[in-house]
Order: sequence, then C-alpha cells, then structure tokens
Amino acid sequence: VSGTATGSFNVTGDAATVNVTSPARIQQGVDLAGTGATINVTAGTYTELVTVNKTLTLLGAQAGIDARTGRTNPAAETIVNGPGGSFSISGNNVVLD
Repeated sequence: VSGTATGSFNVTGDAATVNVTSPARIQQGVDLAGTGATINVTAGTYTELVTVNKTLTLLGAQAGIDARTGRTNPAAETIVNGPGGSFSISGNNVVLD
C-alpha cells in the first residue's frame, strides 16, 4: 500500500511510514497506514476523533521530549481536540507519543 492524499490536506507515505501535515486529518494517515506503521504528525491543532483499529505508532511533533520538563513552545505541539474525545483505540499495541 502506498499513496498520497492531496487537495486541502497533505498525507504522504506507504504502508510502513505515513506523514501527516496540518491541516490534513490524522484519520487519513491512519487509513493509509498498514498494520505496524509509524505515523508522523506535524505540529498543529487537529479537531477530530481518530479511530485506531490496528497496531500503529503515532508520533507528534515533540515525540520523545518529556512533557513535564522539555516542552516550552506550545506552537510546536501536536494537539488533538476532537469533540467528545480525541482517540478511539481498539487496536493492540498502539503507541501515542
């Protein structure tokens, strides 16, 4: 599986790695990704409910940086603020960072 979804959004990648650039929807990246893929999400605010029903790793703009001490620039954050919740996870071994 590989592809690019374009238009008013930008999602690129293949079954192993997907890149989501705001104002794309993270869900588009999840749909494009294969099981076990890594989805890299750039900084921005994503107003959606993301449904994850397969093993994935979702990495925000500040993945790997300690949220308690290392994040000093809110503009560099990946924020998901869906109405009624941000994530619905039914897949196994899902990583959010």
